[in-house]
Amino acid sequence: MITIQECYLYVKDRLNNQSSNANQEVTAHTFIRTMRAATYFWLDERLKVEEVDSTRQREISNLLMTKLINGQKRDGYNEFVKPTDFYHRSGFRLQAKKGKCENVIEGVLVETANLPSYLGGDDTRPNFEWEQTLVTFGGNKIFVWFRDFDINKLILTYYRKPVEVDIAGYDHVGGTPSTNVNPEFDDSSVYEILNLTAMILAGDTSSPKIQALMGLAKFN
Repeated sequence: MITIQECYLYVKDRLNNQSSNANQEVTAHTFIRTMRAATYFWLDERLKVEEVDSTRQREISNLLMTKLINGQKRDGYNEFVKPTDFYHRSGFRLQAKKGKCENVIEGVLVETANLPSYLGGDDTRPNFEWEQTLVTFGGNKIFVWFRDFDINKLILTYYRKPVEVDIAGYDHVGGTPSTNVNPEFDDSSVYEILNLTAMILAGDTSSPKIQALMGLAKFN
């Protein structure tokens, strides 16, 4: 597995091998900030196609988590708090009960603005017998809607945030010293991220993707 120090050297070599950027100095802090932005862009690109591309699924499979979460019952819905490492949803299953009957039903994520029409639709509203209900997001909360049944627990499948890489040699905002934290992906994936990182640092703005990335990696 490639170390963060090797990542740093790789990016500096990539930059210095470009004639227009010979001997370009990149601080450790700038490198880390840029690599983090590139990592999330790389991840987002894979999440867009993860349902249809098995190769992309394998690349980010280590981020896939399933947790059983308790919630609070409110008027017409149950409220659950997202895990602190939550990044992107994959699926919702609910432990539900109606009378003496218990079942695991599917949750369908809908936009909050469209919720009233879904709740009022005969084919879309929460239905224990059809094993379906509605899910909405709000801030760090997940809302699961019910009608004539109870929701006990949420079985949440999601992609967690990647480990934040870091490298020793500078101080974080607040004064704490940085430490070495290696990337967690396979080397082939890490090199893809590093190539994106180098393109951002080189100021290559010809690609729309890189333009978007540079917006994520601006420094104060």
